[in-house]
Amino acid sequence: MTLDASLCIIDAPLQTLGTVEQGGRSVHYVEFDAIVQAIAELRTLLPSATGQQREQLIDALGSLRQLANQALDAWMELDELIEQTYADLSLSEQTANGVSWFSGMAMADDLAAWQFSEACELRKGLAYYDLHMFEQAARSLGKAVAQEGDESAGLRIYLALSHLANGRLAEAETMLLEAATRVADVIERQAVLEVGVQLAATKGDWQSAIDQLFDLLDTDADKADTWYNLGVCHLRLRQWAFAQRCFARAYQRREELESLLGLALATLLAGDREGAGDLCSQVATASVESARLVQLLSSLLIAAGRRQDAITLARRCLHDPSVAATGYYLLGLCAFADGEIGRASSFCKQCLTLERNRDDAAMMLAVCAYLQGGEARAEAIMQGQLMRRNQFPPVVSLLAGRLAMRRGRIEEAEMFFEQVVASPHATSRMLARRYQQMLAREKEPLVGEGSAKQQSVPIR
Repeated sequence: MTLDASLCIIDAPLQTLGTVEQGGRSVHYVEFDAIVQAIAELRTLLPSATGQQREQLIDALGSLRQLANQALDAWMELDELIEQTYADLSLSEQTANGVSWFSGMAMADDLAAWQFSEACELRKGLAYYDLHMFEQAARSLGKAVAQEGDESAGLRIYLALSHLANGRLAEAETMLLEAATRVADVIERQAVLEVGVQLAATKGDWQSAIDQLFDLLDTDADKADTWYNLGVCHLRLRQWAFAQRCFARAYQRREELESLLGLALATLLAGDREGAGDLCSQVATASVESARLVQLLSSLLIAAGRRQDAITLARRCLHDPSVAATGYYLLGLCAFADGEIGRASSFCKQCLTLERNRDDAAMMLAVCAYLQGGEARAEAIMQGQLMRRNQFPPVVSLLAGRLAMRRGRIEEAEMFFEQVVASPHATSRMLARRYQQMLAREKEPLVGEGSAKQQSVPIR
């Protein structure tokens, strides 16, 4: 079956669309099962899809998500209608002699209405959270938490996660503290600690994350994920020996390539290039399917001086359509490391032919263009990247600053170099400071000229 023919499966959920009348208007609904089936069909196409075909699949998934959102909105409106009906049922109805049917059950009716309302908001919030609609999830879960008498730790944990996903760190921390005082068992305590680790990592408070991860080890000392995350935190704090031990323990408990790569990275940063290379070569012989892990492994092989192993791994990727673009990018990286700028540029173009929105390949292509004298081309590529992203690797900010500097845009160049000086990359910081010194020298004649002109103004 061809991809174009297969994309017709989107018609399946569309054919289940129907309408219900609500408040004098039509509300669409769609069967979630049909959407799930359509997504399952699309997933079967992934292994053989080319770059252009994968973009078609992305568009198709966008259409399916829109259908799912429409269905969820209709369900939410129906849930609200049910809630309102319950509220209407609890209103006092007068009998012929003026006595209310519910006069003796007023308290029970109020409690029932509260339970239905709270449950409704909770279901909405959890449904929104599962769909990664975190703003709506926070709103509904917040209403559920505000219900008088609710003491659920789990509800507050989900609300904290929703705030965290929306970047509201203070609100997430407040809700997490409330959850911590309401934990009823070990599972809820572990959940509070795990969210606390996420919050600390988002804030860049790596020591706090480490403290909470050790608290997690008190509940389960053999959990590989906890040891792996400890390794990541120690890497962030540049504590290479601690990171090595944590990644090694994670790998001992669950033999995953990611833990072995973390160990290789910590070993390399600790100064043991040969040991890091041996670990990477051990990984390179295994089947690595994730594009992210392939890219990390190749970068480590290049840094450890095992460039031929990196090239072999990259060429192996070319035979797998799901990581072929990554293979071309890695071949470009190897060529760039060898000083073969022309070949690196060609590989980047092949990568972008398969995945046109791939930022890392576009950035390397811009650097290659600049080194080959194509400043206009490099600047055009850089402008596209600046419009698409808010944060950039130091090398990109360096190039953007250098191009702005050569065009006489001094303030723009200073802004980019200041960003690099604040980065943790030592070599990039050194280059940025040199460029800042060059900018200062270029500005000195302008200051002198200005002073001379001021002195030449006659006094009246």
